[in-house]
Amino acid sequence: MTLFLKYTMDCNHEHPVNTQELELLRNHKFSDSKNTKCLQACVFKKIKWMNNKGMFDDEVAYNTSQKEFTDPSKLEQLKTLYTECKKVNDIIFEGPDSNCERASALAKCLSEHSIKSESLRRRPDFPEFWKADSLPVCDIYRALIGRNCVNKPNMKPINNPGI
Repeated sequence: MTLFLKYTMDCNHEHPVNTQELELLRNHKFSDSKNTKCLQACVFKKIKWMNNKGMFDDEVAYNTSQKEFTDPSKLEQLKTLYTECKKVNDIIFEGPDSNCERASALAKCLSEHSIKSESLRRRPDFPEFWKADSLPVCDIYRALIGRNCVNKPNMKPINNPGI
């Protein structure tokens, strides 16, 4: 289980997301809900990619990546990605949810810019249940959150987005 998945499970207790929001996150799409944004902030803080002031720490992100990847080309692409996304620190967010807003901006930046690189699009070590083709949302939700939900008759299974 990756740290992101573990921390998502942990953070969901404080910032619960529904199945539709979970489906969006799984497909690297983003909800505007406060809980989704704050869940992202919680995860980024737990992995230390965001400091206590809610700022993205690209050096910590890169150091984490060095522990996971050894390919110099991929590491260089990640360094470029993190440098690009550090620009979210220049955006002024105000109010009690400013960390959540910055985390959402960071997640969007990481997703949008990683799409540009084939080697950054895929996570070969991602848990099999998450990659499964046509896995119903509730099965993912149950595995991730530990709670049951009801698939609506018109809810389509999630197809593998190529992560």
